[in-house]
Amino acid sequence: MLPARAWPERDEGLSLASLDRLAGATFAVVGQERPAPEIAKALSANDETVSAWLITRADRLSAGEAAVAPPDEFPDLARALGELSEEAPASLHAVIEARVLLQSEIEHAVAVRA
Repeated sequence: MLPARAWPERDEGLSLASLDRLAGATFAVVGQERPAPEIAKALSANDETVSAWLITRADRLSAGEAAVAPPDEFPDLARALGELSEEAPASLHAVIEARVLLQSEIEHAVAVRA
């Protein structure tokens, strides 16, 4: 067998493992149905913030530039999650929780490189 070897990385880039985690969390959000009206406003604000960060990060990565910090402030999805009634279907909770996971993966990806 050949010896294991690490993939080469640029100092300013994200690791393959971080990109993989970030992509997985992104696809979990993208693959969901449209959110219910009662949580659509909070999710829309979050989606715009995350989309802007992902686009900026992709542009900088393709140009070979340094990583960008995560957004200064993500919309408060914990509040949106708390506003759901206990009787709300699990799918509504999953829509919010997927976005919370994506926020966490963005922060993780940037923190790993710091």
